[in-house]
Amino acid sequence: MAQPTPPESQPSPAESQAGPGESQRLPADEPYESRDRELGAALRSWAEAQQGSLDLTLKGPLDSPGMDPTWILRITTASLEAEVTLFYGPHAEVAAFRPTAPEEGMYVGRDNNITADRLTELTDALVAASRGAALPGWLHTL
Repeated sequence: MAQPTPPESQPSPAESQAGPGESQRLPADEPYESRDRELGAALRSWAEAQQGSLDLTLKGPLDSPGMDPTWILRITTASLEAEVTLFYGPHAEVAAFRPTAPEEGMYVGRDNNITADRLTELTDALVAASRGAALPGWLHTL
């Protein structure tokens, strides 16, 4: 008599709907999907509030499987160039460079389990640094 297939080896609904060798991503497939949408909305809202006062580029939401970014924010000013990258998890990475002080090199920082409030703090600190404030303490040189 054949044994039933254990639940962990049965195809997921996404696999059942996909063709051979393919996988269709459903919203429930990612455990942090709703958190990523919340962070994306916070980042978009922040960028819209800065419109006109900064040179910003916001890309997202990006359909990013695995470890690829879900959102990318670039801030470009005469004194600071920075990129905030969001990943599933929720995880944020920041890279910053002072064009007026290239000898300092690249600054980087990261935050795991980031919240919308923390994301706003990170971006506000970068803007403050671009306007003459000290670089935030969570950034360090490579």
